[in-house]
Amino acid sequence: MKSSHVAVAGGVFAAVLIGCFALIGYGSKGEVATTPAPEVIGPESPAEPTPAIAWPAPKSGSAAAGGFGEIARSESLYDPTAVLARSSPSAAAVLATWTPSDANIRDFRLHGERLVTVSNTGIRVLNARTGETAGTGVTVAKDFPDTALSPHGDWAVQPDAAGLKLIATATGQATVIATTAQRSLTGPVAFGPDNGWCAVLGEEAGTPSLFRVRRNGEVVRIGTCRPDSTRGKASAIARLYAGGEAGRMVVEQPGEKSPVSRFLAWKPPGPALRPLPPFDAKTHDGVTRFVLSPDGTRAVMFDADALKVFDLEANRLLLTHKPEGRQIGGVAFAPNGHRIVIADVSRGESDRDRQPGYAWVLDVAGKAAVGGQLQLDDLGIRGREFRDFVLSADGTRLLLIEKNGKARLVDTGRAFGPGTLTAPAPAPAVTPPSNPVQSVQADS
Repeated sequence: MKSSHVAVAGGVFAAVLIGCFALIGYGSKGEVATTPAPEVIGPESPAEPTPAIAWPAPKSGSAAAGGFGEIARSESLYDPTAVLARSSPSAAAVLATWTPSDANIRDFRLHGERLVTVSNTGIRVLNARTGETAGTGVTVAKDFPDTALSPHGDWAVQPDAAGLKLIATATGQATVIATTAQRSLTGPVAFGPDNGWCAVLGEEAGTPSLFRVRRNGEVVRIGTCRPDSTRGKASAIARLYAGGEAGRMVVEQPGEKSPVSRFLAWKPPGPALRPLPPFDAKTHDGVTRFVLSPDGTRAVMFDADALKVFDLEANRLLLTHKPEGRQIGGVAFAPNGHRIVIADVSRGESDRDRQPGYAWVLDVAGKAAVGGQLQLDDLGIRGREFRDFVLSADGTRLLLIEKNGKARLVDTGRAFGPGTLTAPAPAPAVTPPSNPVQSVQADS
């Protein structure tokens, strides 16, 4: 072969290599994939201007996907072969895809890569990477009763007129705290964020009361409801949410079209219940989901069109998010309670008009998006197909669930950036006194 032919062949080969790496780094169209920043609006006060959302500069496709840089070398789960076979950073964040055998899942918890589900036929403990059974669980023929799962999913509680059942999900072993003439624990139930206790509504000596039940079966009464008040009537409480052990509870009353507040803050042992700020101008009408921060100081209320974050200590609205051309599919607090994962999913219109969906992280204090975005369309998830997601208790894994049951396990460090969800909460700012005390030396 002539030297000129060799030179031409070498040039063509080099061009092909460059083209391949360009596809890996920039996607099929040779462009860095970007998504318009979600709109986050500040406090709804005309006196305060709307803060501009700060969105971090997009990373190049190859760097975000693991590529050949620091992210690739620092992650123990990095698989260079898998990354080279994928064309987007979001796809590279997926660790596994599988379909649960039980499609009737009512609730689920994720801790690391252990998934615990509750369905119409029992409790199952699974490996979230493979979908295989990882514990005995509880299996019944049908009509499994209402079951509350702990944050880690390793124990569960079932309130009943006969007694409160505590279940170790890995083994299926149960302990029953029997109802007595003096005390009953009939629910509802809310688990505390540290996984060691739950709050249960019941009665003691005929008085509606709130109890703290520990995993070892220890029961302590921590407050009473006012039986003479509609606002505090125990029978009107549909759901219960628990913050820190010594912190605030939130109770939810049924009915969305009532002028009476659906959500009320309760700080035991005091009996008073205080209405939370309304979701819209007059009532809580429209709210379909409620999430309480781990320390009980913040709450998120949302429906498909709008999400609002409230400061429960100051009883005021912090911010509002309305995704343009999308709908809100799911929300979860990061373990530190200062950041929120939000899934803005496509509305399911035609592909020509549809806005692609994505999951992203909102820093509540900064009122800004942080880290990267997980493109749901890159994972093959469309709006009609998205059901929900669950964030692991340690913030390292995200499990996306579709309506057909398909599950995708995502590494949050790859999806949003290392430490975006796992960094500790910032230390509270210390405000110096306005009139500091001056030391005075006595006259001699």
